[in-house]
Amino acid sequence: MYVSKYAPQIELKQFDEDVPEIQTLNQELIAIDKAKKAWGKIKKPVLVDDLGIYFEQYDNFPGALAKFVYTGIGVKGILKLVEKNNKAYRKLMLVYFDGTHSKTFEAVCPGKIVPPRKSKSPSSFPWNAIFIPDGSNKTSAEIYGTSEEEKYNHRTQALKNFLKWFLQK
Repeated sequence: MYVSKYAPQIELKQFDEDVPEIQTLNQELIAIDKAKKAWGKIKKPVLVDDLGIYFEQYDNFPGALAKFVYTGIGVKGILKLVEKNNKAYRKLMLVYFDGTHSKTFEAVCPGKIVPPRKSKSPSSFPWNAIFIPDGSNKTSAEIYGTSEEEKYNHRTQALKNFLKWFLQK
């Protein structure tokens, strides 16, 4: 995350351990649960994010199951699912948990699903290659690492809201 850019006085350390996710379609509950589990391992305040992608024509789908859907049916299957209506949105839940209280920050990026394009985006973000944010004609992968990225980056939106809250508390 870009904390150092917006609040250089705050230092975050990456916690590189998988935290098991509860099975629910409620993305906020997943993120809160992950934050509590991460806190339980390190006993320090944590900031956890959880990303979901939602197709307009399906109620709450794939949402928190996006990784499983992508792995299960791949790009061809996803394009088939959205061939009649490719409108989608990405939703990021950013959760701060201090051991007692949690606070959630949500950001949404509307757009559409398209056939993949070549890019420089890390392969760990496969949805970037097939998602075009509203207002752009490029996929998230094509704008990755450019000045245009921040304009459409839902993580940045959620992070700015978190920092505003955190620095005032």
